[in-house]
Amino acid sequence: MVYRMIDYWGLLKSKYQLPVRQFVIFIGSGQPKMSTVLAEDGNYFQFQLINITQFDYLRFLSSNNPEEVILAVLSDFGKEKPEQALSQIIHRLEETTNDQRTFQKHLRQLRVLSKLRKLALKFDDMIQNMAKYIDVENDYLYIKGQQSQQEKFVTNLLSKSDFSAEKIAEMAGVSVDFVRKIQQQLSANK
Repeated sequence: MVYRMIDYWGLLKSKYQLPVRQFVIFIGSGQPKMSTVLAEDGNYFQFQLINITQFDYLRFLSSNNPEEVILAVLSDFGKEKPEQALSQIIHRLEETTNDQRTFQKHLRQLRVLSKLRKLALKFDDMIQNMAKYIDVENDYLYIKGQQSQQEKFVTNLLSKSDFSAEKIAEMAGVSVDFVRKIQQQLSANK
């Protein structure tokens, strides 16, 4: 990382001719082990490393900026249970977001960051139990799951029955084209 930061410093300094202060925000678990100093051949370079897990999550939770609120998931929950902290973060996102579409975007970002803390399963469980947070008409994961279930159902009907494509489409609640597409895929795989 120190070599990369030296490159960035040189590029920024040569382009803008301004003082450059560099920070690396560490979002991993445990203590960072990367070197922040390079002293070699009479040259000296250093950047500041900030470990976000050392910050109290309430610091981010109190922000009025949803992008900052999301960072609470990476910080220290202290004695708070992860489920409770996640619930507070989601609630605060709801308070700081103006519309449903932006709220959904922030929830997706929160889910990605929760994976870094190995909280994705807890996050998913919470969201499944909180139907008001899921816009089923537009939620990518929900739609993808629905399509997957429909494909499995249609595949089973095609392979284990002699129903027509029209009958299967009616039973599965899908279009005839959808059934024929899966039928073609099955034929191609034989």
